[in-house]
Amino acid sequence: MSAETPHFYIQQTSYTAIRDKYAQLYSSVPNSVEELCTLIKCQLLHPSMMKELAGQLPPGRRCEDDVYVTASEILGGLLRRNPAGLVLERTPAERLILTCRHHAVLLASVLRSKGIPARVRVGFCTYASAPNSLLHTDHWICEVWNANESRWMLTDPDINRVDFPREEFEFAGEVWKKARRRKVDPKLYGAGNRTGIALVRANLIHDFDCLLGNEEMYQEGPPILRLKAKEIGDRVLTLLDEMADATIGEVSVEKLRALRDGYSELTYPALT
Repeated sequence: MSAETPHFYIQQTSYTAIRDKYAQLYSSVPNSVEELCTLIKCQLLHPSMMKELAGQLPPGRRCEDDVYVTASEILGGLLRRNPAGLVLERTPAERLILTCRHHAVLLASVLRSKGIPARVRVGFCTYASAPNSLLHTDHWICEVWNANESRWMLTDPDINRVDFPREEFEFAGEVWKKARRRKVDPKLYGAGNRTGIALVRANLIHDFDCLLGNEEMYQEGPPILRLKAKEIGDRVLTLLDEMADATIGEVSVEKLRALRDGYSELTYPALT
C-alpha cells in the first residue's frame, strides 16, 4: 500500500467538509467508531423505517436525500429540527430521513475531522435485504482505517455494524467482474425493482469516484455513468474492467488518478 493512501482519506471533500459554524458539533462527539455509528443512527432515519414510525413522523415527511446532500447540509437540517446538536435523545420527528449514502458521508466527515482516515465504499450485501430474500442489496458503507493493525475496517453506520467480516460485503467491482464472467446473476443485485448489470455498473463508477474523494449522489457521475447499453463497446468494457481491478484489494490512489486522467469518460468538472 502506498504511504499516501491512508493519509489521502483524512482530507475532507466537497461532500464531507463542514462549515466553520458547525465545527463545535464535532468537538464533543465520541472518538469510538462504535459510539459514532450509534450517534449517527440517532440523527438519521432510513426511508425503510418510515412505515414503522409513521405515527411519530409529521404528515408529509418523505425521503430527504435531495435536500441534504453534503455533511454541512445534514448538520444544518439537524440543528433546525433540534438545536441541541448531535444528541442521542433526538426524537424520530427531529431526525432526517436519509439513505445509506448519507449515513456514510456523515460518518466519513466526522472521522476525517478527527484525523482518522475514512472512505465511502459502494457495493452490495445481503444483511440489509429482507429475510429469505435472494437479493444482494445496493448499499453504501465506510471503510475506516485501523492504525493499530494497519488495515481497513468495514463499517456500516446505517445498519450500525463495525468491523464486520469482509465476506459480508461485495464491492461493486467484485460483482462487476463476477457478472462479466457469468459467475453471478446481476438481476439478483440492486434495490427494489432496480436490479441488473446497469446498476452494478453504476455502483462500480460510484465506488471508483468515492475512492477519489467524490462521494456523488446516486444520479450524478462522470460521462461514463450516462452511457446507454448500446453505447458501451469493447473500449468502455475494458475501461470498466480496469476500474474494477483498481477498486479491489489494495487500493492505489495513484492508479485511480491515472485511470481518471487517461479517459475522457471519467473526467468532469467536479474532479478537475
